[in-house]
Amino acid sequence: MQVDKVINNNLIRSHDEKGQEVLVMGCGIGFKKKSGEYIDDGKVEKVYVLRKEERQHMEELFSSMPLECIQATNEIVEYATISLGKQLSNYLYLNLCDHIHFAIQRSKGGNPIQNALLTEIKRFYNHEYQIGMESLNIIKRKTGVFLPEDEAGFIAMHLVNASMDFHDMGHTQEMMKIIRLWKELISTIIIKKISPCSRKWDLRHSV
Repeated sequence: MQVDKVINNNLIRSHDEKGQEVLVMGCGIGFKKKSGEYIDDGKVEKVYVLRKEERQHMEELFSSMPLECIQATNEIVEYATISLGKQLSNYLYLNLCDHIHFAIQRSKGGNPIQNALLTEIKRFYNHEYQIGMESLNIIKRKTGVFLPEDEAGFIAMHLVNASMDFHDMGHTQEMMKIIRLWKELISTIIIKKISPCSRKWDLRHSV
């Protein structure tokens, strides 16, 4: 693949062998690179195949995110995809990375967010909750910050939101109520965030 545009030292816009526009992520992959030069395959950590509107949002978010948050997000999404055995929306990368970064900032500031729905999430979405708990270990390994159990619940619901079919009759009224309450809770958190740009993509679940 060749460089179309260097977004930052860790992110490049390119085209794959099928001619699809992609974002290529890797530590130092864009350092001193210029348009038209070949990408070092040995530095490629992740290739994102995205629609135009997704790419624009991802470029905007990832250009301002610490590399370790992006790496943690990639590993969590990969782990969740295998564990759940289903396709997850590309917007999960955006929503989850944004949330993890914000949660780390809050935790470092001694002001973590309590998850009022944690008990219900454990009951109705235990598989996703268990993935959320493993995600905390991934985040700790990548960033050095161990987030509280409440965040496992938030991550679980991001996974539910990224994978659910709203026409799936397997979702009971109680489960749908939890999803609605979670979105209301997350929306309240977003309003309090320092960076307003993330509101553009939060809670989308298009596949």
